[in-house]
Amino acid sequence: MSKTSVKKAIAGFDAVELRQLVLDLYTRSKEAKELLDFYADPDIPKKLEEYKKLAFKEANRYTRHAHKPRMAKIKALVKKFERLEPGPEAVADLSVSVIFEFIGWATPSERLPDVTAEAIDKFFGDVLAYLDNHMLWDEWGPQIMKRVREMKTGMFSCNILKKLFTRRLEGRPA
Repeated sequence: MSKTSVKKAIAGFDAVELRQLVLDLYTRSKEAKELLDFYADPDIPKKLEEYKKLAFKEANRYTRHAHKPRMAKIKALVKKFERLEPGPEAVADLSVSVIFEFIGWATPSERLPDVTAEAIDKFFGDVLAYLDNHMLWDEWGPQIMKRVREMKTGMFSCNILKKLFTRRLEGRPA
């Protein structure tokens, strides 16, 4: 069903029927409940912390002696948070916080599968693009660059995430 057909279907509803429809959606759909709760009480810091907690849990997923975050789940969390329309600053805060979480555990000795490293790097690129598109680079860019520079490196081995992140940051203004 398309948005137009839904509009046509509810065009004849009176106020009572519309209220009942919204309440039915609220009770039957978890996503609608979350959206309507946020609409009724838009506590952005509280919702941001809730999503950060979920994203950090996924970012720190550790199995078989290696970090294995499921980037599809992290991206879905960011998109879901963005659908609440908390504003670009809050979405950037969530995304950059996840990047900082990756930076926090990335070490030269970390056994990170290539596929995972590439997925994290792609997410990093998406976050940088988001910051650029919403003119938030000046706010977050210096912090990101500083943390990437401070990432640990080994004497005989490199930190794969530091290498990938540095490559993405080359040529950007400080």
